[in-house]
Amino acid sequence: INSRKGFIKLNNKERPRYSCKRLYIKDLNTRLRLAKFLFGFKALCMRKLFLSPSLFLSPPLFLSPSGRIPRRSFIIGVAGLAIFIVLQLFVLRYLGMGMTNFFLTLALFFLNFHIIMAVYGKRLHDLGRSFWPLIGLFSLIIIVWLLMILNYGGIEYFDTVMAHPEYAGNEEEMKKVLNAYQDKLAVGMPKARWVMAILPTLFTLWLALAPGQEGDNRYGGNSVPTK
Repeated sequence: INSRKGFIKLNNKERPRYSCKRLYIKDLNTRLRLAKFLFGFKALCMRKLFLSPSLFLSPPLFLSPSGRIPRRSFIIGVAGLAIFIVLQLFVLRYLGMGMTNFFLTLALFFLNFHIIMAVYGKRLHDLGRSFWPLIGLFSLIIIVWLLMILNYGGIEYFDTVMAHPEYAGNEEEMKKVLNAYQDKLAVGMPKARWVMAILPTLFTLWLALAPGQEGDNRYGGNSVPTK
């Protein structure tokens, strides 16, 4: 078989690739060679795309939190989740404000949470760990988020409201206090977003780089020996 672009050499004759489907190959050796070439090309493409048959034989990557996945499958899962979230943002921005947007956002939140538990959970299982590191990450993010809110205007807001209980019935004064809090929060939010992004990024890098346990563990067998 000649690998020159655009032609296949069969029985010492060069023919265009698009016409090879109409050829009847009588020689058994030639048919075996052609089949070997096609299967080898398919395997090469799968390796280039970082795909593996074990990826499809394992529990569903985005749906099931049980089982184990290697680093390669985890990277594929994280990339797919990132693309999915970007598409969600475009759809939600297109829909605008309204009840449809609210219920869709709520449904997507629980769907994204399940996907994160499935992808990250199976990778933790491959390291021999349970879901507790992931739960700890969520708890730490919530704590840091609350601290950032209190640091950027939250403490002043509550101090002002507690020091002036008469503001509770004064809509104009409460609006001034709220606007002052929102202005200070808007200044600190860019820094808060950077801090909030560091925690999941470091956690994801750890899971992407850490080698999994060799052999079987309590969460299942190691179907991909190369991590």
